[in-house]
Amino acid sequence: HPRLEQILKETYGFFLYQEQVMQTANVLAGYSMAMADGLRKAMGKKKADVMEKHRKIFTEGAVGLGVDKKVAADIFETMEKFAAYGFNKSHSAAYAVVTYQTAYLKANYRQEYMAALLTSVVSSIEKVSFFIAECNQSGIPVLPPDVNESMVEFSVVPAGIRWGLAAIRNVGEGAVENLLQARQENGRFLDLADLCARVDLRVCNKRIFEGLIKAGALDSFGESRATLLHNLDACIEYGQRLAKDESSGQFGLFDSIGESKVSFAQMGPKKCPEMDKKTLLNWEKEMLGVYLSDNPLSEVKDTLKSRASHVIAELGSVETGAKVRIGGLVTSVRKIVTRFKTTMAFVQLEDFTGSIEVSLRPQAYEKFGTFLQDGAMLL
Repeated sequence: HPRLEQILKETYGFFLYQEQVMQTANVLAGYSMAMADGLRKAMGKKKADVMEKHRKIFTEGAVGLGVDKKVAADIFETMEKFAAYGFNKSHSAAYAVVTYQTAYLKANYRQEYMAALLTSVVSSIEKVSFFIAECNQSGIPVLPPDVNESMVEFSVVPAGIRWGLAAIRNVGEGAVENLLQARQENGRFLDLADLCARVDLRVCNKRIFEGLIKAGALDSFGESRATLLHNLDACIEYGQRLAKDESSGQFGLFDSIGESKVSFAQMGPKKCPEMDKKTLLNWEKEMLGVYLSDNPLSEVKDTLKSRASHVIAELGSVETGAKVRIGGLVTSVRKIVTRFKTTMAFVQLEDFTGSIEVSLRPQAYEKFGTFLQDGAMLL
């Protein structure tokens, strides 16, 4: 309509801003600005009963000002559809700036951007999994934590993005900061004995060391995780003894002419064969919340790709009631008895992109209940 030209010219004839809805109601249908604001609120909150009242008021007001009834009804319907995504102009401008900056960073500083993004969602395992998959698709490796390279948060390193030490379960920021300070002051840690000798063992306790080992953060020492765990107590005792001697001012006779510390190898550690792959992956999942170095589903990756209709991350955009086929790893099973004395189950299923709860009604449970085991791979 010609009267809308000045209102919609800036946005090429489209309703983009809430102010445009208010101006249209005012100019085309004779609304006061207070009434127009009421229309805006009703559209934003999708109040059907209020909208029906406004539809009548708007159409009658527009017809009274010389607008064709069908044109008035069409314009109202167009504004109503707009309300599903419209913001006010200042809000839209702020979002546009952030969107532009984000797109620029993602295009030109992809690794730094993804590292910051992973740090921002670290409390949500589903989002971490999703963005790790995004990194992999972009050719950016997400590397396991490393006591000699990781920072507090996810960080960019020459080989990709390194997992942050504070993102390991049971490893708090206080312990991480103490560890990083020791690394900054005297360089890389040489082995487990050197690590225990240089950090404050009042802050970095046995539980933290176990978390670091299970997460793979000490793999750069060149020992199996089983060996490190088996000899952990001896190394902690060694570190405590050094700290005690230093605090009491005791030094060995030859400390002034040689190095008083001993290496892990000099301690005569017992060497243990590495744990099986399943145990290592389970430790990784326990400490990091995700499978990082590998995934039990890797062996059925091609089957999943050919047989599943969707990945879990896509299900949010699937129409309600649609039939889908997904596949993944069972991570937990919760069974309940219904009021009809039948059994049903809620299964947590995860694939490479995320996890979702799947419910099996009694009839389905009766047929397939025996398949519901932790670690089972199911379609």
